[in-house]
Amino acid sequence: MASPDSPISAGQRALGGGDVIALLECPLTRQPLEWASDAVLRRLESLRTQGRLLDRSGAPVSAELLAGLVNRDGTVFYPVSNGLPVLLRERAVALA
Repeated sequence: MASPDSPISAGQRALGGGDVIALLECPLTRQPLEWASDAVLRRLESLRTQGRLLDRSGAPVSAELLAGLVNRDGTVFYPVSNGLPVLLRERAVALA
């Protein structure tokens, strides 16, 4: 469980808890989305700070990754920016 001050819980509060997330689906796979784990966020943030994280458009991910959503099979990541999921196909990050 995320601490009350963590970016994930802040994102959950901004989106009305889990109720809204349960309605969202991956634009690429149509699978349900869930909050990315801390392990996924740490791995992606490490790649980002090394300049090695690219989105589907081939552009480097420049914004710090404090929260995000992944599809059910864990192959696609969507960043959360200012408490809102960015569910654009070109901004997605492949995880597999």
